[in-house]
Amino acid sequence: MIVLAFDTALAACSAAVYDSRQDRVLSARHALMAQGHAEALPGMIAGVMGEAGFAMSAIDRIAVTRGPGTFTGVRIGLATARGLALALERPAVGIGTLEALAAAVAAGGDRPVVSIIDARRGEVYMQSFAADGTPRDEPRLASIEDAAGQIPENACLVGTGAGLPAIAASGARPAEAPALPEAARFVRRAATMPPDAALLEPLYLRAPDAKPQRRIVITPAAPVCMVEATQAHAAILAELHASAFARGWEVHETATLMAAPGTIALLAMLGTDKGEPVAFVLARKAADEAEVLTLCTRPSARRRGVARRLLSALDERLRAAGVSTLFLEVGADNEAAIALYRGLGFRAVGERRGYYGGEEGKDEAGGDAVIMRRDLTGA
Repeated sequence: MIVLAFDTALAACSAAVYDSRQDRVLSARHALMAQGHAEALPGMIAGVMGEAGFAMSAIDRIAVTRGPGTFTGVRIGLATARGLALALERPAVGIGTLEALAAAVAAGGDRPVVSIIDARRGEVYMQSFAADGTPRDEPRLASIEDAAGQIPENACLVGTGAGLPAIAASGARPAEAPALPEAARFVRRAATMPPDAALLEPLYLRAPDAKPQRRIVITPAAPVCMVEATQAHAAILAELHASAFARGWEVHETATLMAAPGTIALLAMLGTDKGEPVAFVLARKAADEAEVLTLCTRPSARRRGVARRLLSALDERLRAAGVSTLFLEVGADNEAAIALYRGLGFRAVGERRGYYGGEEGKDEAGGDAVIMRRDLTGA
């Protein structure tokens, strides 16, 4: 069985490919990062699959940490796992972050393990395990003082909370293991877990800290990197689509579209391929024709030329693939978009009555759609 495992729950991002028949981790990557998991994970997944010598279709199971951890990080990991599971029609399992930490120690230890994650505000997430990694209790949030009094003296400590003064004074010894989860260290444990839909739900032990969104500032000359999006980017694309349209796509819907034959997707990242995702275009080609399925830009990044650059990059790829004609549909009342497309050489060739039903876009009143066409042979 080939297992793809990844983690984005805390201040790191990791992925690994494991072959249960050989009982061997074939490839693994790990990077420390406080943010940027959504941008880093797709490339990391593609990297470990390539290093292992497998196409995505070779995956038999997907494993991901489900929390506790940062709210954004946990959501990114679970959304990616669900999207890949749906697109590949493979089972996915969620493993608790505390259990994932313990798995690295229990693999060769003979003492009970206590996983402790520093949750800030004088609190920790903690869970106890037997020497073989079997959970002894449930994950919980506790004050540092209470947690210190619950740790057996012969226990082995692992996690970012193991070095806290009060915890260290408990008499238990820190493990010689990373303080943050690494996919290569918990993938064996995840490979033996039975698939359970409940384990693909996030495990949150504390309410979120709400933060205002950062406004993205883009000048017409700002560097924008175009990334070839894959199924692993489904969570990013779904988030962008939801920011731009009233009825945004779910991750599984996006992953299904990405998996369809002939699909081409380009993701615009601000600055570099690890920058802020600001827009994407999704198209599908058949023979010498192609159709834009959606083009969306994050509202704070609009009117900065990003959509124009995306379509230009799409044109290059379509022409290289032998496509001569590109079609798209746009709301009849969306004058700004129609003007953009006309400026790019599209012309109206038809109309679809009642196509949007008044729900598709925040900038569209719904109703009719204009069908537009562009000849790529002379572009």
